Amino acid sequence: ILKVTKDKEVISYVIDSHDYSTQVIASILFDLEVDSKIKKEILKRQINTDNIIGVLSSPLTANKEIRKKIVETKYPELVLAVLKLNKQEISSMIRYDSHNHETIDLIIRNRRETLEEAIKEIKIENLFSSIINCSHKPLADLIIEIRKNDLGLAVEKIKYQNLANILASITIPQEYKEIILKNRSEQLEKDISKLHISTILSYLRCPDIEESIKKLFFDLRFNDIVNEITDFSFYQVLGYYFDENCYGELNKLIVKLCVSSTNIFRILNSQYLKKEKCIHLINEKNNLIAEMLNNMQLVDLMVIRTEPDIPMDFKEIIVE
Repeated sequence: ILKVTKDKEVISYVIDSHDYSTQVIASILFDLEVDSKIKKEILKRQINTDNIIGVLSSPLTANKEIRKKIVETKYPELVLAVLKLNKQEISSMIRYDSHNHETIDLIIRNRRETLEEAIKEIKIENLFSSIINCSHKPLADLIIEIRKNDLGLAVEKIKYQNLANILASITIPQEYKEIILKNRSEQLEKDISKLHISTILSYLRCPDIEESIKKLFFDLRFNDIVNEITDFSFYQVLGYYFDENCYGELNKLIVKLCVSSTNIFRILNSQYLKKEKCIHLINEKNNLIAEMLNNMQLVDLMVIRTEPDIPMDFKEIIVE
């Protein structure tokens, strides 16, 4: 009804005649077809102290702009909701940390003592998973600060958390990753072998993962990587090759296996603004381009000179 009606009385009745669940409220705020004025009224009249944390924690409010509007409109209610949280509820927010950073920040500022108690009660075998699952660095840093003396022992007690994910985590300090590399290498290799290849590839493009760790992932899963990238689409090739964060050896492998006579000119044409990477590709595939040119008829060579299949900057380099 809220998507289609313009009648103010109907809108007012629909909003005020129900106490909507957190998920329904979140879905309305998320829905692009609902008028912004209606969303504003939902914010004012449906969100309160009892449901604001749930609305902010919904997957449908992961968008920062949506959360910003909620917090700006209902900040006093959020502060009061945080003050009403008990230790168990705060513990739950640590374990199942979401994008709801606004609430976490308020807990850190206004409920520090209770938060520290909750952090101290985290079982040692769950300590690293709590840090990894924490998407908000201030909270992760606080857990590390409070439980620093336990982290060394926690490394040895990790049972159910994949060690590879710990190495890839941006919230785990490097010193503990080094302990894993040194003392848990056998289990680490097993855990790396269990990861889905898409996860491995995402790690190899992550700017926050150390090069040495990327190398470990790449070397141990090399054959799987080869099998996966062999079937890459044109747009996947573009995405990886022109990604500045992509692990260098993976980048080279993609050039070797995925760039061919069927797509090289199309790649250069579509990404000509990235001149340095394009020239590098031309140099890497010099023999391929030379072979293609040698096999071309004169009329096809003229196309390269006169048609916009290849950016002007690269024509001279290719035909030289």
